Amino acid sequence: MRTIRLILVAFGCPALSIASIHWTPMSSQPMWMWGSSSIVWQNAVYAFGDSTYMTPAWRYDPATGGWQCKAAAPFDVKITAVGFVGDKAYIVGGGIGSLSPRLDMVLIYDFAADSWTVGPAIPAETQFYFAAAVDGIVYAGSNDWNIPGPLVSPLFMAFDPAAGTWTTKAPMPTPRTHLATAVLGNKIFTIGGSTTCCPIDAPSSVVEVYDPASNTWSTVASLATARIQSAATVVGGRIYVAGGLQD
Repeated sequence: MRTIRLILVAFGCPALSIASIHWTPMSSQPMWMWGSSSIVWQNAVYAFGDSTYMTPAWRYDPATGGWQCKAAAPFDVKITAVGFVGDKAYIVGGGIGSLSPRLDMVLIYDFAADSWTVGPAIPAETQFYFAAAVDGIVYAGSNDWNIPGPLVSPLFMAFDPAAGTWTTKAPMPTPRTHLATAVLGNKIFTIGGSTTCCPIDAPSSVVEVYDPASNTWSTVASLATARIQSAATVVGGRIYVAGGLQD
């Protein structure tokens, strides 16, 4: 596998010249982290977990360039799936220790109070890789727990933090793990990833979009190159996809 440095994806926007993109060095993380999930809350970036264990949550302030260690979760979790609603982050997927056993209870982090609580149970036989929130609901997918062979389950579910309940939604048309996600226009974009798990070695260029309002999926323009474990974010109505691995 080889590393891909940067790709730009722009949905429904005018083309953007790659020459207009510039990188600026920022403060390094206090510790090595891989497989973590990040969320932006009140102009600061919060990072949760990594591929080894659940480190304390970390807060990065772009205005000062400083990192701050926050409260640690009740127990170690790695490769987390996190979505946030209001002033709370909800970890709805991940593994404990060596990815077995799986995380079976929702972990809730309160940004304002810098504290953790344990929430409702996560449905049995699931270990979600990604999560994203739209209109107060946290959606989760890329289940690869106890799936026969190297396949990834198409299971896609929604967690309602207010009610503490889970519902099953329309399945992912192209199940993938280690993919990138972004929310744009109240829709969830699932970008790239691997169509197999254990080993994770089938890069995909597929980009599929979930519309919570209609509970439907649609396919949009594919990535220029297939990639696994990339990262995505939204700036100015565009989705930027950076990094990743490719055959």
